[in-house]
Amino acid sequence: MRAMLFVGFVFALSTSIAAAQEKFKWGGDREGGGPFIYEEEGKEVGFEVELVKYLADKLKRTPEFVQNDWDTLRDVLRRDRTTVDVALNGYEYRPEWEKQTPSTRPYFVYTLRLIAKDGDETLNDWSDLRKRKPNGE
Repeated sequence: MRAMLFVGFVFALSTSIAAAQEKFKWGGDREGGGPFIYEEEGKEVGFEVELVKYLADKLKRTPEFVQNDWDTLRDVLRRDRTTVDVALNGYEYRPEWEKQTPSTRPYFVYTLRLIAKDGDETLNDWSDLRKRKPNGE
């Protein structure tokens, strides 16, 4: 019985070590910059870096960043799953892409904002922009 417990422990230990050594390769483009991913003192930092670390920890894998051009991330996912396991870099959801590259629920939702100088009564909504010339008049 002791031998079986020891063998079971060694097997469990070796599989957990193997899982921890397995890479969780994620594709992104650090050219997009913060707050998502950017380089600071030779390391990738940012919101998406923290998210990947969390996911890799839950999967018992080691995160590894793979630099890609942002506009090729979808193609990299479709073409070669050995290059990256996941694209995580402001990847846009589009229903027509869902069959080829399924996505998760959004972790970030981007919307446009109209910001005007305080007290500027000429700019109250998007339609007011049509009334202005490029020089602001």
